[in-house]
Amino acid sequence: MKKLGKKLMALVVALAMIATVIPVVNAEAATTKKLSFDTSFVSSAGGYVCVGVKNKTAQTFDKVVIQYTFKDANGEVVAQNTDTVYRVPTKKTAYTNIYVGSSNMELIDLSQSSVKVTAVAHEPDYSYKDVSTKITVTPKDEVVNDRSVTFNITSKNTTNQYVTGYNYVMIYDEAGTLLGVEDLMLSLDKKETKTYNGETIYFSQYPTYDHYEIVTTAYYTAIKK
Repeated sequence: MKKLGKKLMALVVALAMIATVIPVVNAEAATTKKLSFDTSFVSSAGGYVCVGVKNKTAQTFDKVVIQYTFKDANGEVVAQNTDTVYRVPTKKTAYTNIYVGSSNMELIDLSQSSVKVTAVAHEPDYSYKDVSTKITVTPKDEVVNDRSVTFNITSKNTTNQYVTGYNYVMIYDEAGTLLGVEDLMLSLDKKETKTYNGETIYFSQYPTYDHYEIVTTAYYTAIKK
C-alpha cells in the first residue's frame, strides 16, 4: 500500500474530468480497440496526487497505463511521466497515488494539468468476472487518538473462486469532500476471510478529516472454453 507523506502541504482539491476514447493495442490479444475511460485528479496531499481511472468498457484489465503531465498556473511543465493502475474491473474506478514531492506540489496547478490512458493489458485466453459485491468488508478495532485513527479491515470472500482486487479507503471531510484515497491490495481464496491490520489515517495529513468509507473492487478469472 502506498502511504502518503505526513506533512500536509497546500491541499489542492481539483477535479479535472477527462473523457478519454483512445486506440489501444492489447499486447496479449494482438488486436487494436477503441477503449473509453474517465480519468481525474481526485485530490492532493503530502506531496502526492491521487488519480482516478474509471473503466467504461465491458472488459476488466489487469493493468492500465496512464501518462500524466503536471503544469503550473502559467502552463509550464513541472513533472511528466507514466504510472500503472492495477486490477481495474469493468465499469469500476481504480486509484493510484503519484508522488511529486512537496516542492513540486506547491507549483502544480491541477486545473492546468492532464492525465490520459495510453495502454492496457489483460489475458485474452481468460474470461473476467466482477464480484465486487460478493466481498463483505468490515472495519473493526478502531482506535482514535489526537494524532490519527487506526483500524483493521476484515474482508470475506463469499464466492467459490480465488479473487483479486483492492480495498480503497476513501477519506472525507465533514461536508463529504473527498480528501484522499489509500489502497490496500486484496487477494482471497475461495470462501476465505482475511484481516488486514493497522490501516492508519493521520490528522496531520488530513486536518479536516471527518470520516472514511471502504470501497471494494474484486474479480476472478477463468480459462475460456
